[in-house]
Amino acid sequence: MSAGTGKRNYTIAICKGALLLPETKALLAAWEPGEDLRSFQQRVQSQGLLGRSTSYRTHDIVHRVFARRFLRPDAAPARALRYLAERGCPPRAFADLVLLCASRKDDLLYDFVAQRYWPAHAEGRLTLSIDDALSFFDDGYHKGYLPEPWSGAVQVKIARGLLGALQEAGMIRKGRGTRREIVTYRASDVLVAYLLFDLHFQGLTDSSVYEHQDWSLFGLSRDRLIARADELSEWQLFVVQHAGSVVRVTWNYDSMEEAVREIADRLV
Repeated sequence: MSAGTGKRNYTIAICKGALLLPETKALLAAWEPGEDLRSFQQRVQSQGLLGRSTSYRTHDIVHRVFARRFLRPDAAPARALRYLAERGCPPRAFADLVLLCASRKDDLLYDFVAQRYWPAHAEGRLTLSIDDALSFFDDGYHKGYLPEPWSGAVQVKIARGLLGALQEAGMIRKGRGTRREIVTYRASDVLVAYLLFDLHFQGLTDSSVYEHQDWSLFGLSRDRLIARADELSEWQLFVVQHAGSVVRVTWNYDSMEEAVREIADRLV
């Protein structure tokens, strides 16, 4: 299930790494399905796949970032993203997919993107800052999402991690001081197609797919999503029919693996 549903639990997980796009791509390329995680970590370290990363840092990235985001409860996200990366997934689309996977396993990141970044974007604000993140933490504490308040130094570190993730995702860029400039952003076609199928194969109804909270990570309301799906009709992955509140979809593939292969074929 997505991090956007159920009881919220804010942690310092983002301190272990923002999106880590180059590292994620390197680990996906080296990862072998079914490999023991400890053996994988040792191989990553011995082969220097993360550059000059220390043993401790390698352990953190492999176990607390990569495995958490892509291998648990199963390795379906890792298989899908590796296949798409191998088939030439554009950097923008790859970042979208990593943001989706990372946010689903981190309530703090999920809610900050959906509840702070996108409202600021919609309001026409020009910047997002560390202070915005600190205010968000305070709200989370009063809502009971943090077991206890974080120290000032920890809060600043986490805030930088959140802003770093948004910057890697292409939603903000460096500005003056602690501020980051909010930029024009449009979710990639690959992300839209992938997430449509992913939600469908979770067993959701067609209407529920289009109304799911995960779309709030990418600023896509139901109506905007329908418009994007219509734009993807030339990909021939699905057929969407909509009238008022009713959405019906003819899904052209019977498994997520098959859908991912077909999405990858559109990258050629």
